[in-house]
Amino acid sequence: MRFLLWAAIPAILWGQSGAPLEGTVIDSVTHTPLAGVGVTVVSTSAQHHATYVTATDADGTFRIGNIDQDGEFKADFEKRGFLSVSRNPVRLSAATGPVRLYVELVPHPQLRGRVVDPDGHPVSEARVQLLGVRGNWAINTPVSKDGTFAVRNSLPSAAFLVRAEPGPKLPPPESAEDEPRVWAPTYYPSGTDQSQAVRVVWRGDADLDGYEIRLRAVPVFHVRGTVLDERGKPAAGVAVKLLPADGIDAAMQLHETSEAQTVSANDGTFEIPSVRPGDWRLSVEWKRGGQMLSGFGAAGKC
Repeated sequence: MRFLLWAAIPAILWGQSGAPLEGTVIDSVTHTPLAGVGVTVVSTSAQHHATYVTATDADGTFRIGNIDQDGEFKADFEKRGFLSVSRNPVRLSAATGPVRLYVELVPHPQLRGRVVDPDGHPVSEARVQLLGVRGNWAINTPVSKDGTFAVRNSLPSAAFLVRAEPGPKLPPPESAEDEPRVWAPTYYPSGTDQSQAVRVVWRGDADLDGYEIRLRAVPVFHVRGTVLDERGKPAAGVAVKLLPADGIDAAMQLHETSEAQTVSANDGTFEIPSVRPGDWRLSVEWKRGGQMLSGFGAAGKC
């Protein structure tokens, strides 16, 4: 009897200490193990709330061996670049031993494409923007040397526009001497105005691929005018900024440094050269003594 009693002691103690939870996490596409996946295990019991945190090893495995109570536990898995997963509660009990989970994480969908010039050559000196149709968000991504771009981890489940903006180091387009042209921000597939853009709709279940934006060159105009003070007299040294009048840029105030800017001359006149087509407004700021004066004006459609 003494021998049987001694043999039962480990079983009783093991039953009081719960059971381990272990498992493997893999990439659902490549089926390779994922290292560094955050694993959070939470007890669903209101009386004995407990949380356990760990991460997967290089071979994609994890083990939580210090769970000190029987009951149901919910497991969450999270890694940058993948959609998070929450598993239904599993029951851990010393009577049944370790519980093993097999988890697949789905990579975040991507938007992929490239930026090219009118002749189809890749443009690396640019950036690509995803713009909310209602003008309440924007996502920026750089363009690689071969003109390709990829937006990862942040695709919204909504309709949006895709626009390429030429970089400052991009050589100017060829143009006649009497009709200079500049590269314009271009909406997918090849529109220089928001009304020409094709909406992209992502429903959250697949990659978006093959979005080619063909940059457009447009003629430029001059905007001239005069700044007057509150008495109707010419105001010199006033900062004049050219801003978008409407559309997404105006709603989001993306151009914090303005499309272009200048300073009024002694007679209050100003000139802004090389303005691309569009609807524009003018913003002026003037520090006079201890006062800061400001005003707005419509530049109209160029």
